[in-house]
Amino acid sequence: MLNELDRFRLKFKEQWWCVSACTDLDGDKLTDEIKNMNNYAENQIKIFKESEINPRFIPDANDRQKIAALSQNIQIEITWENYIENFNFETKEYTYDKLGFMLFRLRLKDNPGYNIFDVRPNYLQQIIFQVWFGLTKKFKFEFKFDDSTPPYIVSVCSGHNNDAKIEWTNENIHKYKSELGQWIELYSGQFPDYRDDLYERRIEVDISNRTSEMHFINRNSGLIYMEPDNYRRFFIKDKETPDSSGYMYNSVVKTIIKIRSIAFAMLVVSDEIDEDTGQLGSEEFMAKKSKDIKEDLEKTKKLKLTLQRTLSPFFTDLTRSHRQHYHAVLKRCVENNEIEKNWELILNKIDSNTQEMNSIFLDKQEESSERQEKILNMVNLILGAGIVFDIIGYILADNASLQKSLAQIIGGGLISILIVLVLKLYGPKRKKKKEKEEEKKED
Repeated sequence: MLNELDRFRLKFKEQWWCVSACTDLDGDKLTDEIKNMNNYAENQIKIFKESEINPRFIPDANDRQKIAALSQNIQIEITWENYIENFNFETKEYTYDKLGFMLFRLRLKDNPGYNIFDVRPNYLQQIIFQVWFGLTKKFKFEFKFDDSTPPYIVSVCSGHNNDAKIEWTNENIHKYKSELGQWIELYSGQFPDYRDDLYERRIEVDISNRTSEMHFINRNSGLIYMEPDNYRRFFIKDKETPDSSGYMYNSVVKTIIKIRSIAFAMLVVSDEIDEDTGQLGSEEFMAKKSKDIKEDLEKTKKLKLTLQRTLSPFFTDLTRSHRQHYHAVLKRCVENNEIEKNWELILNKIDSNTQEMNSIFLDKQEESSERQEKILNMVNLILGAGIVFDIIGYILADNASLQKSLAQIIGGGLISILIVLVLKLYGPKRKKKKEKEEEKKED
């Protein structure tokens, strides 16, 4: 027989999947591709059958049936928002000029016969995976996804199956920690025999200031609980709740994905810097022209400045904002994504690479200057030779035979001098190459 705690269930309202991505699409092309993505996601949910659910992850046949039933009662809507314009992230195959994010909104269809308390976090987890893995493969050319992690999930619940009104004091949060914990940490094994201390860690940070709400923002997923009246008044301004202030959506959901997108941008920039670091000592990089090295320096600096401009308002809010709840949301998101630590790491990497590239650039400039000086000397010699020939022609104007002989002798001498100069210009490299070959033979 189930006791009160085992029977207790939160009432599902909606769920948001937060996805960061880079793209080079814009205007109608971007709009059309988001529609295509929406159609694909709807179809993936619609065709999700019980037979496709791995018994290894969902061993109970009854649970598998309920997941299949849930998939037939879910509707999904995808929106895109540009976040960092002119991000200009390049891969070997593509150049993406902007960073943005997608928000997948999942809600139940209007079906009076469906039991809303059959919507469970571990059921939704299976639907997420069904859509996500196929979607990232199908649209991998149009978007560069943050595919190192699945979408950040914000579950929104409003109401519960307990007839009594519950004030969400610390005592009650701890009392119902098992149910709350399943919604807070969506990506988990969802085993029934987890220890109490695991649920204690999940409910550790509730940033809500009210006893009628709970706001848990953990590393990969979170839970927003609001009493029905609070939800109508403060969650999102849309067709169903046109009089809502929209505070929770704008200040919590969107802040989560914005900081998550910054973390993704940092990952992209960090990978780019690591790739540059690996190439710095290569023969290919050393053979680059000074102009190309300078362009590499400028590209890295631009990415850094773009990130800096994006981060600046958040760091300002962290130090100056007097909005207590928003400040708590922002601080929690920054901590979860280790923004300050990663920013410091990127700055150190860029500084180290910049110094190295500057050194190579200056060496290239010095080498170029020396070569130009030698070439100038050769030009001067050739020009001087022209003057010599003019003098010979003037002195021996009446003796064509002697003029020709002297010209041949002096001309031959000048050619010999030019050959010697060319050998000096290119000889040392050949010598070094020859020495290396001899060393290899000895080894």
